[in-house]
Amino acid sequence: FANQATEVGRLLGAGLHQTTTVLVQRRQVDSLEAGTQVDDFDLLVLLGKGAFASVFLARQRSMQRLVALKVSSNRGDEPQTLAQLDHPHIVRVHDQRLLPERGLRLLYMQYVPGGTLQQVVERLRSTAPHQRNGKLLLQVVDEALARHGEEPPAESSLRDRLSRMRWPDVVCWLGVRLAAALDHAHRKSVLHRDVKPANVLLTMEGQPKLADFNISFSSKLEGSSPAAYFGGSLAYMPLEQLEACSPHHDRSPESLDGRADVFALAVMLWELLTGSRPFPDVSLAGGWNAAVEEMIEQRRAGISATLPATWPADAPAGLDRLLLECLSPDPDDRPGSAAELARRLELCLQPEAQRLIHPAPNSWRTAARQIPVLIVLAAAIVPNALLAVFNHYYNEREIVRELIASGIPTAQAVFQALVLAINGIAFATGIGIVAWLAWPIAQAIRTQPALDSGDSRSTRWVRQRCLRIGHLVGLLGVCEWLLAGIAYPAAMHLAIGAMGERGWEVYLHFLASLVLCGLIAAALPFFLITRVSVSAWYPAVARCFELGERDRQELEHLRRLTWLYLLAAAGVPMFALTLLVLIGTGNRLALLLLSLGGLAGFALAFWLARLIQGDLDALASIAGNGNNARDGFATSWDSRSFA
Repeated sequence: FANQATEVGRLLGAGLHQTTTVLVQRRQVDSLEAGTQVDDFDLLVLLGKGAFASVFLARQRSMQRLVALKVSSNRGDEPQTLAQLDHPHIVRVHDQRLLPERGLRLLYMQYVPGGTLQQVVERLRSTAPHQRNGKLLLQVVDEALARHGEEPPAESSLRDRLSRMRWPDVVCWLGVRLAAALDHAHRKSVLHRDVKPANVLLTMEGQPKLADFNISFSSKLEGSSPAAYFGGSLAYMPLEQLEACSPHHDRSPESLDGRADVFALAVMLWELLTGSRPFPDVSLAGGWNAAVEEMIEQRRAGISATLPATWPADAPAGLDRLLLECLSPDPDDRPGSAAELARRLELCLQPEAQRLIHPAPNSWRTAARQIPVLIVLAAAIVPNALLAVFNHYYNEREIVRELIASGIPTAQAVFQALVLAINGIAFATGIGIVAWLAWPIAQAIRTQPALDSGDSRSTRWVRQRCLRIGHLVGLLGVCEWLLAGIAYPAAMHLAIGAMGERGWEVYLHFLASLVLCGLIAAALPFFLITRVSVSAWYPAVARCFELGERDRQELEHLRRLTWLYLLAAAGVPMFALTLLVLIGTGNRLALLLLSLGGLAGFALAFWLARLIQGDLDALASIAGNGNNARDGFATSWDSRSFA
């Protein structure tokens, strides 16, 4: 292909870094000029001209509307491809007309007047980094509108919010929408294969729309094949697409999938962030084949993890890691789909969720991920141990002493022996079960990189365990306290032989005191464990997965459960205190301890509940939007910021 270098350079008037390749011969498009008429269209302004076609702003006479008219030779499957796509961030095609006598195709589409991202890139390169923000995007849009004699919209909440956004957030915002558009196309079995700034149009409000599917491939079209009109912009191609273009490699166009478009989009986002592409430009001086081979070697070598000096200092945490992953030479190391890329870019726009997913290295969340089993054990043991001490004190003073006074002198010795036996069994059993409950979480966090294989049943199960472990530990505690409430009077009855005429009162008193202590003790482990789990462990095992509707439902269930536990933390101590007063206890210390302990416990529970609710809100903002990615990826961030 070396003899084609001159022709390619002449066609585009640019170096290889912006070359569009065409590996089949195409018919020349008839020379058309603005001010003339073709078929039903008055050609008003030439919007652009490339290797494949000329695009005009035209007036359709029959419909009296402005359209973007693409005039090309009658080949390719672009109209049929675009007809499959209905997405707010893909340029909508109205229809086509064929002029067989001239060998032309007229494809008339939605007119998008705000220019292209290529113009944004050019403006970006001449703008100091500290001056880059959302206003830059809107300035490019307004200049494009002015060139076509149009005015920007007078009232636009979207433009207002874009004007106040940081530039890295604008890039992520654009990326979310373009990735969602690609995902929609991929779900229709359509690959774009030429994602670049010049093929992204901007509306009056700054919304991006993906265009130019001229070299795309749809497996659903009869007679269509990837090899037909295969090409693309070399500067944005991944390794596998370059190899498919090169005669020196055996890779076929059929081997490409949506991850090639993911790579190209990542190159474009990198360029928007820094003003330059991640791979050095290559010239045509050494010939076409040599240039393509050099680019292949660049892709194989990959990109250094050391970020360039032009990387924005205020870029969201994790964005660099995401783009480097997208630019991996091996498609298997990239995000598995454009939908995953959209979701992870959306995460970059959620600072609260980002704080959970990517905690600072020296933060308590990072430390908590190292010792989940110990944390769960401590949160379970300490509150239950404190309540066990209080319960022992109360039962000894209010029940055992009554038995001694009623003529059962062995009651004290029997009670002390039972305390050691029952507490020993209960705590040993509880520690074992709690460790067993927490162990899968520890394992999942430890092996988290290896779990990045999709939304499998096992990974969903681990996420559920993270959200439910606080409740499970609380239920375990209540069950053990309930069993102890039955075991104490029954064992004393067997050991003593008889407990007097009011033995049933002893049974009820033991049962009530232990069950109430168990209900009080259940709240604090729930709040302590749930706080750490939601803030540290759940994000650790969920960060590489697409959180779906089921995850959102689990988060919502935990939200409701948190309020129930908070109600219990407030109500149970008050009920126990009221009960003690009604039965006329004279144990002032017990009343004081229960009052102060209940108040302190509720205050701690209330504080933790507020923190948990905040974390749940942050996680819910990125969960449950899987279906929306196909129809515009209208996430909670969109609705909150651009309603």
